[in-house]
Amino acid sequence: MKIDLRKTDNMIIQSNLLLEQFDKDINFLSMISKEWYSWYFPELGKIVTDPYLFSLIVKFVGKKSEFSAKKILELKILVMSEQISKEITEAAKNSIGFEISNVDLKIIEKLCESIILMAEFRDNLIFYLSKKIDLIAPNLKELIGENLSAKMISKAGSLKNLARYPSSTIQILGSEKALFQSLKTKTKTPKFGILFNSGFISKTKISNRGKISRFLANKCSLAIRIDYFSPIYTSFYGKKFKKQLEKKFQELN
Repeated sequence: MKIDLRKTDNMIIQSNLLLEQFDKDINFLSMISKEWYSWYFPELGKIVTDPYLFSLIVKFVGKKSEFSAKKILELKILVMSEQISKEITEAAKNSIGFEISNVDLKIIEKLCESIILMAEFRDNLIFYLSKKIDLIAPNLKELIGENLSAKMISKAGSLKNLARYPSSTIQILGSEKALFQSLKTKTKTPKFGILFNSGFISKTKISNRGKISRFLANKCSLAIRIDYFSPIYTSFYGKKFKKQLEKKFQELN
């Protein structure tokens, strides 16, 4: 039996797990770098909140005392904002931070360098994941995007397993703990799991979220089966389902 490489979704599962781990690691390392660097330049963390940009600026700034006119101009290009560049320059001149040794600064810069490399690799991984989902589940991606598609395939174990699930299972996929808890305590069962992160559900009125989640799960179920069983790879059906979903969304809001 010839293996259809387009159906081998193990790479999607591994990429999704790696992506989740990268998110945790980048957040953790960014928190450490901000806390560490705040002893030297506490104002920067309040001006720049994005971890990637913060790390780039830390590496660029270096010693606050070495802020030249050329560096100020280069900083404006780096942050792509004259206002932010001005705020950083003013804060560097009037900073209330303590002086730290060159060794400490080098360690912080190395840490920021690691965050930059991880963030850039994460972006490459997202691009790879998007292309892989395009090949394996184009209709599902069209409906809910590559991120949620990857999470659903990863949770089910494979696209084949996902294709076997009824729409009711797809609707609550990812909320197993809440489901078992509700059965144990005899309270209301959850209406959605991973699908809640879809804009169609999160942006719908609370009273109508159950209706839109059932409708979305139904369309996802059809899209998954088309993706798995169809010999033709196209996002045509996903686009059609999305239009129906958008119409339903407007009716409920």
